[in-house]
Amino acid sequence: MKRGLCAALLLAGSALAAEQPKETRGERGALSSVHAAIALQDCAAAVARLNEGLTRQYTGIFLMAGLMYEEGICLKPNWERAESLYLRAHAAGHRAGVLRLVAGHARNNRDPAAALWWAQQGKSAVIPPPCRVPESDRNDPDRFVAALRAWPAGQMQACVYTAGVMAMVTGDTEYPSTALHFSIAGQVEMTFEPAKGAIVWRTLNIEAGQMVGVVSADALLDRNSRRVQQSLEIYLRNEGARVLRLFERPAGVPADWRLTTVFSFQLE
Repeated sequence: MKRGLCAALLLAGSALAAEQPKETRGERGALSSVHAAIALQDCAAAVARLNEGLTRQYTGIFLMAGLMYEEGICLKPNWERAESLYLRAHAAGHRAGVLRLVAGHARNNRDPAAALWWAQQGKSAVIPPPCRVPESDRNDPDRFVAALRAWPAGQMQACVYTAGVMAMVTGDTEYPSTALHFSIAGQVEMTFEPAKGAIVWRTLNIEAGQMVGVVSADALLDRNSRRVQQSLEIYLRNEGARVLRLFERPAGVPADWRLTTVFSFQLE
């Protein structure tokens, strides 16, 4: 456990203060081409496009490559390579790098201490206050692990589970293709109740932007359908359900833990 935590502390460096990099047109194109190749089950093309993006050091491609190694998508599963790519994304200032590190270390209790250390970095609220180690102990592996060991029985498992679910949902979320196609923007609130293993979703607002190109009458009718108008929440509900299936909920999670965050989808 401590070896992984030491690596996390050493590799993070000064990247914690980095700002989110702006996605370029080239990066968007590279990501789209990898996604398209995977959808067509053309792994040779997916890996080729992935390598091109890595050569250009696109931050989003670091995350995509890490996910492909972690999940074994067109690549042999390899957590160590996935972790190194997430660290590269984080060092480049991508917020999702930290979230992927939290989720990856939390999943199957791969490295609980590292998961909780990463969960306390950045601005992402993925753990409740009882899961936080005093700031004075966060940058020393021995003191950090000692603080975790002093917790009551079951608290670490509850914290790792909560952090893993929150980090994976927030780190893996992308702009839903249906909403993007129909220029649907808006905000959706997520409330995670870890003791119940449940996520409650609530749409706060929806805004229909101007559709691009020639728009048919059928497309305008479809845009007003429930499928499209609620596409943001429907996507997030499915994503939340997927993540909950990946994490085993431990016994004894405090019933009063609640974590709330808002997903904001805005069209450029």
